[in-house]
Amino acid sequence: MVPDLLPVRTRPKPGESLSSWLARTAFENGIYLQTFCHLVWHRKPIWNRDTDRTGDHEILHRLASMTTTSPQKALATTIRHYEGLVFRQYNASGTQRHITSLGIYHRTHKGYGQTYCPLCLKQNGYFKLSWRFAFITVCTTHNQRLWDRCWRCAAPVCIHRGRWLRCDACDADLCDAPPLRHDSRALIFQKHLQAAIEGQRFWNVPARSSLELFDVVYDCSRALGTRYPKNKAFREAICEIAEGRKNWISSIQSFPYPQMETMECLHRHQMMAFMARILTNWPWTFIACATRADFTSGYLFRDWKPTSPEFECVVNTFLSYKSPRLPDNFKH
Repeated sequence: MVPDLLPVRTRPKPGESLSSWLARTAFENGIYLQTFCHLVWHRKPIWNRDTDRTGDHEILHRLASMTTTSPQKALATTIRHYEGLVFRQYNASGTQRHITSLGIYHRTHKGYGQTYCPLCLKQNGYFKLSWRFAFITVCTTHNQRLWDRCWRCAAPVCIHRGRWLRCDACDADLCDAPPLRHDSRALIFQKHLQAAIEGQRFWNVPARSSLELFDVVYDCSRALGTRYPKNKAFREAICEIAEGRKNWISSIQSFPYPQMETMECLHRHQMMAFMARILTNWPWTFIACATRADFTSGYLFRDWKPTSPEFECVVNTFLSYKSPRLPDNFKH
């Protein structure tokens, strides 16, 4: 018999995800998570799906009631809360734009979609919902790249398995993970995207809302994340034109997946580093790099359709066969 109110009424902390809140509630009440879920929701499937994405009404309502949490704060722990800010339409299944994929197989994770900052875990003791965004690859508090796996055995992070804040495969303390280096311009770009969600300025890309900005970001990621030879030339042009030298991001031959949402954190961070450079002085840096790689509108859009009118207009205006060609020495 589960009481209407828990002995320890664990409320969600600022920015906490639903899966973290649920696991922390069971931990602070001294009961195994699986046992807690079975007693409260009986045989309802919870962990064989992306809990942060689904935001099941029954789970939210019952957990909020047992911890005296307002429905608004409970909803803020789910991905659905960002509908209309980061993505246009919530998808109950399949890939959600700008949200990392966990690669759920039964009750385990095969993908590296759950990231974390070890110092944040040590100081705050919970997982943030923003760590599920594909464009969040650096902790802005501690200025280090996020981990997406166990630092000892490289197993994917499963919040609901094993002991709290520990790897379920080798029991390593996730808080002990060493710091990872990051690209400074990718961090600046990430801060601008986070500011756009909060209704602040939209950087130097013409966008009237955060949705329009994230549509441009999505289309740029699709232009970068394919295995074709011209895309490699595009990345090399970015390093040469926007950076002035061959740096660590130029060594990438190809990304393993065309969609940013399915990439591991390191590749997503490298993708952010590329986009930070081509979106600087938009659209001229992008046009210069695309021209150097011999991009055309037909080549770019042969496998996917653009979602941003701004991106489509730039490509059709400057990269179509009918548009005037830019000189080879054009850089900005």
